[in-house]
Amino acid sequence: MTFARQSAVVIGTGPSGCAVVAALLERGVRPIVLESSFDGAHSKPESGSDSEHYVGFKTWKGSDAMYRSHPYSRIRYDADLNTRAANYFGGFSRVWGATFDKYREFWRWPAGCIPMREDWEAVEALVPRSVTGVFAHESRTLALEPRLQSLLRPEALHSRYETRPSCLAVDTRISSPNACQLSTSCLQGCPHESIWWSGSLFEEWERTGVVRILRGRLVHSVIEENDRVTVRVQDGVGQLKMVHADQVFLAGGALGTAAVLVSSNVVPSLTVRDSQTVFGGMLALRGARKSTIRTHSLSHMWLRDRVAENFLVQVYPPDRSHVKRLSARFPLAPNQALRQLNNRLFPLIAYLDSDHSGSLRVSRVGDFIRVATIKTGDNSFLRQCIARLAAEVLKSGFVIPPHLSFFDLATPGSGYHMGASLPHGPATDPWGRPHGLSRIHVVDSSVLPHIEVGSITPTVMANAHRIARTTPLMATP
Repeated sequence: MTFARQSAVVIGTGPSGCAVVAALLERGVRPIVLESSFDGAHSKPESGSDSEHYVGFKTWKGSDAMYRSHPYSRIRYDADLNTRAANYFGGFSRVWGATFDKYREFWRWPAGCIPMREDWEAVEALVPRSVTGVFAHESRTLALEPRLQSLLRPEALHSRYETRPSCLAVDTRISSPNACQLSTSCLQGCPHESIWWSGSLFEEWERTGVVRILRGRLVHSVIEENDRVTVRVQDGVGQLKMVHADQVFLAGGALGTAAVLVSSNVVPSLTVRDSQTVFGGMLALRGARKSTIRTHSLSHMWLRDRVAENFLVQVYPPDRSHVKRLSARFPLAPNQALRQLNNRLFPLIAYLDSDHSGSLRVSRVGDFIRVATIKTGDNSFLRQCIARLAAEVLKSGFVIPPHLSFFDLATPGSGYHMGASLPHGPATDPWGRPHGLSRIHVVDSSVLPHIEVGSITPTVMANAHRIARTTPLMATP
């Protein structure tokens, strides 16, 4: 079965696909969107699934729906991996940490590939932006946990660390029906849909008729011919279909896009670079035993090493959901003691940049695509960073266990801060086209020259918008 030829096809409904569609619509192009799942805005995951089997996976309302595979997927993952290609409407924007940060190190980027002001403005028009602890126009206060305020004092961490309240992709506009209600269930799924999700924009575009979404279409390959691109897809019942287009924008995420390109013989294999993720915590020795105000449960503060900018820590407030984890680690401790401990425990998520982190290899093995670990992170460098941070926060009344055994080191890819497999310059031109191709554009994190610490999503979106905004449009002959 073959569809009529399209001017533009976007593969994926995650953040990068969202930015591409927004830019194409601005140029008067109404694309077809291919989505591998059948999900929509109202097909939300149910609780009580088997997500606990996926250690390190982010979940939404206790579900592993974001990680389920299409019934005809050819991707196979090594047993030690806690990462998957997205197969959910809106991609992983449904379960991301809502951190709204921008890249700082653009010196690695070719000059013609750096997003411009209009690209950042487009992202901020698509994604709500709020700052913890600071009033904003038409916004409520996302209060900072009081016991963390001591870390904001200039003398707290001297000049080694930059500390600032977190900036979040959370809707806090009082006039919005999705305004944050501080439900404290952010990590399990916001009941008010206050955390940004790209699927909501795709639903709106589909409802207004400016975008057509074909659900349940798993893309196997993209083949560029003389004057068109043929996209080979498979639906939920296994039927093969062909979609022809003037241009294709691959926005399937670091693993999904890599699998398509390897399957299409564009490249024999790809190395996906990671930003290693580490889960730990610090104890507050001073202040109230329990928070005295109602706050959100996303990250409240960022600690960035000024000297080694390849290390960043996000600080989260105490959350009752962590008592179960403490009980598993200290099985002989009384529950009352664990609850009291948890009231003073501030979870930490630390990141290393891709220069000090592991990486994955995506390659063909027979009829399948294999995802495997080829390199693990630099634990020696990580140990140095954590020990240095522990010495600094102790001055403000916080204790970080210095030994790495108190931290959970995620396997490569588990934090979903990965990409840079086809970086601009060495592997793709300014419009994300692999060398030798003119109609296929890679627009997700795959084309980032480097994976910085912290949130990469806003930068991925700005770059995707730049590609779709500036690329020459291919007309049908």
